[in-house]
Amino acid sequence: MIRCVTSIPSVVRYIIVSVATLLLGLGSVDAQVTDKEHSSTTVMLSVRAIQASAPLEQDKETAARSDAKQPNPTQIDPELKDLEGRLINLPFSRFQLLASKEETITIKQKNSLQLPNGQKLTFRPMYMDRKKVGLWLNWRDRDGSEILNTRVHFDSNESVVTGTDCAHDQGLILAIKAVQVGVSD
Repeated sequence: MIRCVTSIPSVVRYIIVSVATLLLGLGSVDAQVTDKEHSSTTVMLSVRAIQASAPLEQDKETAARSDAKQPNPTQIDPELKDLEGRLINLPFSRFQLLASKEETITIKQKNSLQLPNGQKLTFRPMYMDRKKVGLWLNWRDRDGSEILNTRVHFDSNESVVTGTDCAHDQGLILAIKAVQVGVSD
């Protein structure tokens, strides 16, 4: 004879649901609760497109000869000073802000941005808490070919920097920053 138990304590029910959820590959119960909590979070997303030019010499011998002739100081737009520590590590000596855009969006809301050179950036914040941000990025060139399709996880209130080489010894860099601006009820 099969007995049906109708009064399962909530702790046991939670454990059963958690195990079933994990076995079925649906993630964790806590993650699902967290997703509901974060789904109404509003985020200010700031995207800056930066033109990198004047490539630095990669060969040590060539670099030593060019250093002897004249120093190659790094030139960074004043609007990019907050990124200076990251930009000076890249193999270019000039960095110019091409465009910037700020957008207020809700977590899990997909948005697109047309870059000045005809490329397109599509992004979706996946989560944000006081310390971390998860962001899906899809960067496509003018022809629609994929440059980058990734998820990035970075510190809240910090910029994440990514880039690609372009023609004529130049590069295009994106600096993306997310700041939590409020929670709607």
